[in-house]
Amino acid sequence: MSLAVSVCDMSNNQIVTITKNGKTYKGVIASDNSEILPCEYSDITEYQFDNRMFYIAKKNNKIGLMASDGRTILNCIFDNIVGLSVTYPKYLKLKRNGLYGLYDVKREDYDWDCEANSIEILKDNITIKYPRTILWGMVKWLNGVQKIKATK
Repeated sequence: MSLAVSVCDMSNNQIVTITKNGKTYKGVIASDNSEILPCEYSDITEYQFDNRMFYIAKKNNKIGLMASDGRTILNCIFDNIVGLSVTYPKYLKLKRNGLYGLYDVKREDYDWDCEANSIEILKDNITIKYPRTILWGMVKWLNGVQKIKATK
């Protein structure tokens, strides 16, 4: 059995890479060497928003989102997770089963579940295209705007 370890110092926490029997696994450790994320991911990248660190982690060819304390925010069920844009840094664009959604990392909640054909930025506006079977509308309430979904 062969074992090799490397550390990539990217923040106060550190991404650790372990190679075991020819396979590479990644995890995250804290500055006191306590485990934050176990070495069971094929890839881990950092995503920072509002002075908070998140980890986009890949396991079994699916991607999820973890907090800097090791808490799972989004399970590894997505095909892709990327930052939406510099204009909208609080949003992550999610892809699952060929459809897209938006996740608000500030609120740690979905703004749009993975139901859209595409989500793009067009002249600093978010453009969301849905399949013809899903209709969306907006209703103005006293304290804001509410999304309403109906299906044909």
